[in-house]
Amino acid sequence: MPTRQFTSFLARFLDSRAPALFIVGSLVLGLFSNAVYGLILVVLGDSPWTLMGIVVASVVILPHASRHRRDPGRATELRDRSGHG
Repeated sequence: MPTRQFTSFLARFLDSRAPALFIVGSLVLGLFSNAVYGLILVVLGDSPWTLMGIVVASVVILPHASRHRRDPGRATELRDRSGHG
């Protein structure tokens, strides 16, 4: 599944146990988010309505993304309960 491969690839760069990769991943993520913000401003203009739309989109997307994030501790607990692994 391509999504799982991308997630595991991304996890390497956002894991704070590997400081060099964490710093590189943080910088790349910061540059990417700044580029997306600039692109939105170029396409939609820098009116207050555009900025409000960005805020509203962030408020809607971030909780949705964090809700679907896999909890490794929960997966381990469920595996131990089932007797597999």
